[in-house]
Amino acid sequence: MKVIELFAGIGSQHQALKNLHIEHEVVAISEIDKYAVQSYTALHGQPNNLGDITKIQELPNADLWTYSFPCQDISVAGKQAGNGIVVNVLEAIFRQLFLTETKEHEINSAEYAVNNQMRFL
Repeated sequence: MKVIELFAGIGSQHQALKNLHIEHEVVAISEIDKYAVQSYTALHGQPNNLGDITKIQELPNADLWTYSFPCQDISVAGKQAGNGIVVNVLEAIFRQLFLTETKEHEINSAEYAVNNQMRFL
């Protein structure tokens, strides 16, 4: 399974897949925090970091996209001052969904997954 980790942080989703013994290959990540990238590299090896998600024009083919929840809105370390960063994250992910050419059934699957997740927000 090919995986892309958006807002990868230190690679929590990559580690979860390893822990579950799910065969996978991370084909790309998107992370702008240099310390997070250093930690990711130390834990998982050098990633194909595409950088700032707002500047990515095309993602490699993948079977699974993951993203880490930005904690600035809710963490004490972030002074609970994310200024709506969660909305910005979701906008960036939706932008990538629409920029990526996919087959009709893949689009329907993505819409189903997003709709099921959004109802819990």
